[in-house]
Amino acid sequence: MNFGTVLGGAFLGGLGDRMKENREYTKTKGDEMRAFLVQTGLKRKNEVAAQRKELNLAYDWLDSKDMNKDIMLSMLDENPRELIRLYKIAYKAESKMPINGAILDSAATVADSYTSSGKTASELLAAATPDFITGAEITKPDQVERNMFSQMFKSPNLEEIMQDAYMSDILGVKGKDIQASISAPLITNRKGDTMSTKPRITPTGEFVFPHLIKDQPDFKYKPEGEYHVKLILTKEEAEADIKAIQEEIKIKIAEYYKKKPNSSSIKRANLPYKNDEDDPTKIVFTFKMKASGTNSKTGVPFKQAPQLSNADASAFDTSKKIYGGTKGRIKYYPYGYYVDAQGVGCSLRLMGAQITELVEGGGPMFEPIKLEGSVLPAPEKAVY
Repeated sequence: MNFGTVLGGAFLGGLGDRMKENREYTKTKGDEMRAFLVQTGLKRKNEVAAQRKELNLAYDWLDSKDMNKDIMLSMLDENPRELIRLYKIAYKAESKMPINGAILDSAATVADSYTSSGKTASELLAAATPDFITGAEITKPDQVERNMFSQMFKSPNLEEIMQDAYMSDILGVKGKDIQASISAPLITNRKGDTMSTKPRITPTGEFVFPHLIKDQPDFKYKPEGEYHVKLILTKEEAEADIKAIQEEIKIKIAEYYKKKPNSSSIKRANLPYKNDEDDPTKIVFTFKMKASGTNSKTGVPFKQAPQLSNADASAFDTSKKIYGGTKGRIKYYPYGYYVDAQGVGCSLRLMGAQITELVEGGGPMFEPIKLEGSVLPAPEKAVY
């Protein structure tokens, strides 16, 4: 056997080993990605099923109280989450007062412009709780022309493996649909878009560093001025607001992956709440409002301030001062966002505050000190 034959055999043998390694790597990674999508898809289906069950329970309970069916169908069509919210409030209130259809009808909110879709309650329930949303179509990146050997023996591209997994049929849908549904809300509205968020009101908590009085914003870090306040709640009290914040973030994550289905990760901004450093059983929320500026859509300058009220809902006297330690509730709007520099997050846009227990300040900064037994010299003997 001549030397060239030996070299040729070694070369082809090495390429054969390389091809085998590439095939095994591609199969392993592909299987891992498909397994992840299967597990994620099953988790999503279970979560949606639980939400669908709750929505069905809410509809049946309100129907049993003789609530107007047209109103219920419109809520189920336009805003199914509002139907659940009404059910929870009414169910809890029933322990204190009788609940009937007239009361429920008056408490419901239906848009004046609403037009019926003509669907049954069952059809609307299914439309409001889809197992998966449709992910964006995936196109493979442009490939550079390669010769036969480079095409046969090139190293496997992880992005291409991921794309193949996304185009696979998994749980009756495409892998891309499962990927897009990972962070999608469990309930959608009539058009299949995410639900619009309404203002929220927190439980009563303790104010920290409040700057809430009209025409007295904080100019320390914002030249245009900023009203702000921190609110301390127990972890149990904070649960509902934390959930609302996380829902807003989920919506933005879903929007991000719908636009960029090939992205493998997303940057996260700081959350608008954190654990209280002094008490691990409590949560501290941060609410902010820009005092002035220019409307980005209309170009019109604006000036604003939080709406303040007393415990009885009467207007708060803004000649008074609001100090830390004041008790009250905060009205705010959770605003989800995605900014390249910060990532995905949610800010709490301050709208107003209800003061239930005012701390107006003016007390002593220090407690008196007893001088008995002091080692300091008497005032007449002091040395300066």
